Amino acid sequence: MASMTDSDSGSNPGDKCSTALTNALSQSALEHAEEACGSKDAVLHFIAQSLGIPEEEMPEEPDANCSQALAEGLDESTCGSFRGSRQWVMCQAWKHIKEDDIGLSKAMHRAWQDYDETCKAK
Repeated sequence: MASMTDSDSGSNPGDKCSTALTNALSQSALEHAEEACGSKDAVLHFIAQSLGIPEEEMPEEPDANCSQALAEGLDESTCGSFRGSRQWVMCQAWKHIKEDDIGLSKAMHRAWQDYDETCKAK
């Protein structure tokens, strides 16, 4: 089997493979947990309990910062900001999870696609 080298791909294919595998395994694990627990909420509550997070401290929705970040959209300042871009992507992913009823991995992938499409145009 032929392997790609750094010079063939422009980046480390091992890193890409590792990331893809981690995402696939995470998504698969979450889907199996959701099936076993009955819902996404049940999985989240189990994780919170396992981590010792009290029920009353578990947020149901992201705070108002997401509403503000998504309302402001992506401008040159946000596209060029490490923190701002990641805040927007996380909030956009949450929006995809709620509106499209998809898992975190897919939602993050879509949010980064949304980000790339918008920021490349600026």
